Amino acid sequence: MARDRRYRRRWKRRTVGIVTQDDVRALQIKVSDYFAELQAVIADAANKGDFLPDHNEPRSVQTWADLAGRVDEYTHESPAFVFTGGQYDRGRDLVGELDGWRDYLASKREGQGPMPNVPPPLPIPHSDVSIFGGMGGILALVVAVLVLRELH
Repeated sequence: MARDRRYRRRWKRRTVGIVTQDDVRALQIKVSDYFAELQAVIADAANKGDFLPDHNEPRSVQTWADLAGRVDEYTHESPAFVFTGGQYDRGRDLVGELDGWRDYLASKREGQGPMPNVPPPLPIPHSDVSIFGGMGGILALVVAVLVLRELH
């Protein structure tokens, strides 16, 4: 009986931490490495004659190229001081998409067993709050400063 190899990622939203620029940099490196591992699996399968469909499929060359562009854009942007929470969330979203590709590649069979070089799911620390909590926190800070100025 084959075991379901899909990985269901569960983010722990109730865990509160501070997301810093270093957290974003670390996640960018992890996303880049995870993408490279999956790219190697796809290239290996292509060398063995198992190509991805060209287009109009959920897992096609076209969708992989689109994801590759977004991963490249994310991994090459500089971590921002104020928007670290948003950058971190975008990285986590990319990891979720890469997990979907990982599941797809793990479900493809080579001979009688699963493909041998599919990487394990990427572990990510559970931090959810940026220094200012995104734009809402910045807006609250501005309003607080304006109110305090009016009181004095």
